[in-house]
Amino acid sequence: MVSWKLLKLPGRDVAGLGQNLTTGEDVTLTSHEDESALAYNVFALSALTGGPGIPIYHWHGKHTNKYILIIDLRGPSLEEVFEKNGREFKTPTLVYLAEQLVARLQYIHGRSITVGKLTPYSCSVGSQQWRSPQLLIDRFSPPAGAQTFAQDLNSLGELLLYFCNGFVTWEQFQVARKNSHSFTPHGTLSVFICELLSQNPPNYPRLKLMIEHMYNSLDVPERFLPFYNNERFMSARIDSTGVLFAHLEKHLAKIGCEVKGHQSCLCEMVPSSLGLILDLYYELFIRLRPRHSKGLYLVRAHHLPNRLWRDLRWLITATTKESTMKQKSFADMIYSFLTVLFETVPHYRIYWTEYLLSQAHRQRELEVDFNRRQAWVSTIRHWEIELHRLKAMPPEWLVV
Repeated sequence: MVSWKLLKLPGRDVAGLGQNLTTGEDVTLTSHEDESALAYNVFALSALTGGPGIPIYHWHGKHTNKYILIIDLRGPSLEEVFEKNGREFKTPTLVYLAEQLVARLQYIHGRSITVGKLTPYSCSVGSQQWRSPQLLIDRFSPPAGAQTFAQDLNSLGELLLYFCNGFVTWEQFQVARKNSHSFTPHGTLSVFICELLSQNPPNYPRLKLMIEHMYNSLDVPERFLPFYNNERFMSARIDSTGVLFAHLEKHLAKIGCEVKGHQSCLCEMVPSSLGLILDLYYELFIRLRPRHSKGLYLVRAHHLPNRLWRDLRWLITATTKESTMKQKSFADMIYSFLTVLFETVPHYRIYWTEYLLSQAHRQRELEVDFNRRQAWVSTIRHWEIELHRLKAMPPEWLVV
């Protein structure tokens, strides 16, 4: 039985904060209008378990007349990020938002689920530094009648239109739209936004091709954009690569000594120690990744992707004697980390997919909830299909 500690109650568009007393991890609390809205969010998050950018659902119930849902700890909402950026997103950021949210909708629609209404409050960035380039969808609206996938894409178009026009508030933008005020998208995203607002059935290959063309027109060196940087991460960015490797070895050796000497439970170090290791690995991957934008790279045993997987498997093995809840907490973080690498370091996707497939099998074994266990079966199938697709790529796409 998991116990939760309430640290901060959620508001209408403001997330609350809690803590898992079994693992010590912080979690996010979201508030929902009524029981039906809560039930739909529980259904959607359970069915989408394992999807990149989908937070893991932990508990739901009623507290002080609020319908509350507990999910993984998330970072700031897109509205908060927008505010911190002076209510202006540059074009590369908008294209990146479009790419991430199109990927989310494609995965969600693949499970025959609709989001309902995308708002700057229903999307957030990851809480950990290594997850900050990944957008999360953590709120779903119950279908109002026959909600369609095209309406979800229209909702994404409205969201991008809002960010393009820099309104004072989302509410002000909604009022203007209800009063039939038209806003013509301009610049690089104009054709893309018009396509989203057209109410046409989803054509994801076409949308992804349009995003690729937008990136090419911008000639941006990075295909990921961390939305915030903490002090620890910024200090890592100015360290030399050799220093980063030395830090990584030191932290892994420390964990090894503690596990060998039974001085402490490895799972008690989640998320701080594991989070630090993943931060270091992520900075190394971003720093050392190939500069060519296309192609799947084949790596040798001593290369970074294989080294990461070796260390992760060792850490996973070290937790096997712990409770299922603690093992699952550890596995959840590792799985989420691999989804971030899959999206932001695409050169090694054939390896990330193999690792994700392996972890999805483990997640299914650890899952105690029947519905989420079934969702992991679908997730396993998703990664099997993706791995088959990548292995069938033409030889000219493989870089040795």
